[in-house]
Amino acid sequence: MSSPLLSHRDYSSLAETAYLARTIDHHEQLPELMKVVGSFVPYEYSVVGHFSLNQHDGAAVGHSTYKPDFCHMYMSQALAVDPSVQLLHSTRLGLTSSLDDPRLLETNIIKNLKDDYGIKTCFSLGVRGIRGACTYLAFSNFRPGELTRMKMVMAILGPHLHLCYMRISAKHEELETPGELPVFTAREHETMKWVEEGKTNWEISVIMQVSLNTVKFHLKNIFQKLNVDNRCSALARWQWTVNHLLISHPATDHFSTTQEKRIHLTPP
Repeated sequence: MSSPLLSHRDYSSLAETAYLARTIDHHEQLPELMKVVGSFVPYEYSVVGHFSLNQHDGAAVGHSTYKPDFCHMYMSQALAVDPSVQLLHSTRLGLTSSLDDPRLLETNIIKNLKDDYGIKTCFSLGVRGIRGACTYLAFSNFRPGELTRMKMVMAILGPHLHLCYMRISAKHEELETPGELPVFTAREHETMKWVEEGKTNWEISVIMQVSLNTVKFHLKNIFQKLNVDNRCSALARWQWTVNHLLISHPATDHFSTTQEKRIHLTPP
């Protein structure tokens, strides 16, 4: 019998990493956070940046360990045809990856860039924020057999990394203000507390002594309030909301968008 891709210890470590992401205050701390991500699936290169689905002001790179020439050419020529980015444009999904749709094949632009710069394996993730502000993450040169594990890890950590990056990069149009923070009922808070503990819908219904449909009803309302479409994204945004970490603090933000390396994104 094969061992699970993620162990109980892995899930515990992922929870600790999600908490770590909520404590990051400055852009300079991003490299250390990305190293922690690499402890789950060791990789050679990584990048995190953002772009807008509603504007054509280019993509911004917040942190990258790729070779500068490769990073510039990929973000300016290939990002628009990256499968995870294409899915953000063509669907309403909140979380997309390069593995989600096998019909979206790598273009020659991407293949040639990878060949030229020795990129053997790659996984990309797109996370949709409010008002079209999205985060893009990519990891390369991990062992081929770790691809499925990478997807599982990023399905959990991706929403937390998105919220962390958008907050510290001072993207104020993405962040909620105190007046926009969603208000949860006591039952909704209780439901999310049990989701945070890793309970299934059925287990939550037993603990709360309500029907399974009632739990699903609470979760549907929570998803709508948080503008998400899955449990991992809901948990991430709920944890950040209840800790008031989605509120922007312009006076204390160390890193602003003017300090980022902005790259013009031109669709092919």
